[in-house]
Amino acid sequence: FNQKQKIEQAAEEGAIVAGAQPTNDIASPSSPDSLQPVVTAVFNSLVASGVVPTGTCSPPGTATRPTGVEWRYRIAGCPDTLIVTINRGLVTGSGSPGSGSPATLGTIVTITYPYHWRFGSVIQLLFPGPNGYLTPTQLKGTATVHNQI
Repeated sequence: FNQKQKIEQAAEEGAIVAGAQPTNDIASPSSPDSLQPVVTAVFNSLVASGVVPTGTCSPPGTATRPTGVEWRYRIAGCPDTLIVTINRGLVTGSGSPGSGSPATLGTIVTITYPYHWRFGSVIQLLFPGPNGYLTPTQLKGTATVHNQI
């Protein structure tokens, strides 16, 4: 639960930074410059809280763009692969006249990190076999923020 809270906190920190970043460069085919501070804030938070060991993984570089206004950063060697997904295209509200709910744009920051249970090897000794206790659990933290700029 402690690791999950730290991952949630890192996602929140990234979302806060993302909300303050401009969106005028999200149409670029490569990784927008406005996303680098976001993924750096996430990475620094995870290192500071001890989720990823200091010095074992490198800071994020360029991102892949799987869809529209979403980018995925893969950070390897932490000791597993950490994935930071930044979606700049969240639309809330209908925005139609008379609906009472104006359309607003937001950002969703999601962090996925495999967690290796410490008791997995002990359970494996007590109950041998392919029971899945050694399989890591994918911890996910997500935070959403309205874009300010």
